[in-house]
Amino acid sequence: MLYRACTDVAALFAAGHDIRVAVNVSPHQLSYAGFVNTVGRILDETGIEPHRLELEITEGVFLGHEEQTVSRLQELAACACPSMTSERATAVSPI
Repeated sequence: MLYRACTDVAALFAAGHDIRVAVNVSPHQLSYAGFVNTVGRILDETGIEPHRLELEITEGVFLGHEEQTVSRLQELAACACPSMTSERATAVSPI
């Protein structure tokens, strides 16, 4: 799903549309050890700029896995990967 969303954004951007896309990330996906590398690879392969992708998470990702989740979010921020938001948040806040 993430790859498809990024390829669609790349195609629309190439056609002159200045857009962004938001993709939901499940707690299971975020807990995957290779998640950050996967996101980076997809951004590289599709050629979209990281700010055009927003990964949406819920507060539930922190339940029982606080340290791992914080670590993963820090990894994403360190590699200039996309912002994360809560699905219930009223404003986007970059990490």
